[in-house]
Amino acid sequence: MAPGGVHPPCLEGCCCCVVQRLEGGDHSGYDPSPALAALQVPTLWLLGSNDRTVPTHVCAEILDGMKEPNFTVRMLPTGHGLLLAVRFPADE
Repeated sequence: MAPGGVHPPCLEGCCCCVVQRLEGGDHSGYDPSPALAALQVPTLWLLGSNDRTVPTHVCAEILDGMKEPNFTVRMLPTGHGLLLAVRFPADE
């Protein structure tokens, strides 16, 4: 989401489309929560806040909700892959 809570323009296959499909029950049925909860090692989750292919805000909410003390979740101002900073017109 861009600053001020404004979502960038929706593109085909963007993260908001993925969220809509997930909320509608369109997913594989696999729940990774038990496997994640079984992790005994410190785990750093780096998510791009401007990722248009993965709903990282949903991922962060789920991971935070698990209340695992060994999980650290950080949102970075970048897109998918964390290699390039993605800027939208609303960011400027």
